[in-house]
Amino acid sequence: MDPVAGVDVGALFTKAVVVAEGCVHVAVLPSDGKYGVVAERALAGALGRAGLGREALAGVVATGLGASHVSHARPHSEISCLARGIGRLFPDARQVIDIGAHGTRVIRLTGPGVVGDFSVSGQCAAGSARILEVVAHLLGVEIGELGGLSLRSRAPADYSAGCAVFAETEAISLLTRGVSREDLLAGLHRSLAEKIGAMVRGRGATGLAAVAGGGAKDVGLRAWLEASLGRLLVPPEPMAVAALGGALLAADAEP
Repeated sequence: MDPVAGVDVGALFTKAVVVAEGCVHVAVLPSDGKYGVVAERALAGALGRAGLGREALAGVVATGLGASHVSHARPHSEISCLARGIGRLFPDARQVIDIGAHGTRVIRLTGPGVVGDFSVSGQCAAGSARILEVVAHLLGVEIGELGGLSLRSRAPADYSAGCAVFAETEAISLLTRGVSREDLLAGLHRSLAEKIGAMVRGRGATGLAAVAGGGAKDVGLRAWLEASLGRLLVPPEPMAVAALGGALLAADAEP
């Protein structure tokens, strides 16, 4: 297979994957609202890791919010890219749970990378990774620290917030009442997991589930999801799954 690339231009992060000689090379950069510029930088970063120039690529697929800003790339839906990426990583997976900054998507697979149907959460951040960023900022910790803190909880708080704005207000109220950061975060993770679990069960899908997106990197959220849904398959870089799928779709299109 000739070298191919996928670029996933999201609202918060842009992910690029280059597949060359059986190896996968990844670059992730903050989008900063400069979709075209950052997409080129991310792609250049992945190509640099592969030791290649753009002229070596046989094809490029772009997906995500800013896909139209990626030059000389074929656009593809995020659903198809996510399914294709998980199909490559976990051929036995029959569900994909993508927890992104602006919502969660649940995809039912009928075979490796083959989409049966899917559902998407509403515009509110209640079932998205955005709510985690809001609370991390309030607590003054890095988002990567949330999971570890949550796992140390002894009495998860009752957390009922339905959107990011109210989540922050509720977090302030809980902290004022003396609830620890650990218990607050465990309660938040449990609330998110319940909402996402309801989406998954609503699809009526069975079989192994794989997670993707920024929210999948949170070990605390994953722990609550596994308590509800059973064992989850976790990619090496959950944020780059759609970009990987894009690269594989580019390879599929080779003559």
